[in-house]
Amino acid sequence: MMAALSLLFAQMPPASNAPSSGKADASQIYDIELPTQPFSYGPWITGGLLALLLIAALGAALYFALRKKSPRSLSPSQRIRRSLSRLERHIEQLPPNRFALDLSDALKDYFSGRYQDRVRYETAEEFLTRLSRDDLAFPTQAQQGLVRFLSDAEMLKFGRPADAEQRKRPLLDQAYLLIDLCETINGSSPAISR
Repeated sequence: MMAALSLLFAQMPPASNAPSSGKADASQIYDIELPTQPFSYGPWITGGLLALLLIAALGAALYFALRKKSPRSLSPSQRIRRSLSRLERHIEQLPPNRFALDLSDALKDYFSGRYQDRVRYETAEEFLTRLSRDDLAFPTQAQQGLVRFLSDAEMLKFGRPADAEQRKRPLLDQAYLLIDLCETINGSSPAISR
């Protein structure tokens, strides 16, 4: 074992006792790597969420700026005017029962919106029963006109008379007169002018 140690020491360069000049041999210089933090996803997630929030806010602002006025923002008079003119344009294409149903629904929407009445959610029979028992919010003349209109509309919807096509125009005229009457009674100018 001694022989191995002596062989090891024999191969080592001799130590120099000379003072160091402050310069090191180039082979002894190496870079020191500073400790680094592990990669953090926190800033990326926060930045991504903020970017999505900004895109959503811009999209919402653009949507509200460009959208059309919804029919809910129209007055009952304006809504009935639109509905009646649409039905008048399509009077020939619609079958009599569909026409009467759409016309009846449009008038019910008008009375519900104008007088805050629940007629929209009642059948004609339920409405007529309530009319005979209660005092309704809309004028008596309008009540009488609505009773006549609903009776004629029910006949056209469910009775399927032979002259159903010829009854569509008079039913539409009845609706126009009823709306004009209500608008006149309420002090507004007539909603419908043909």
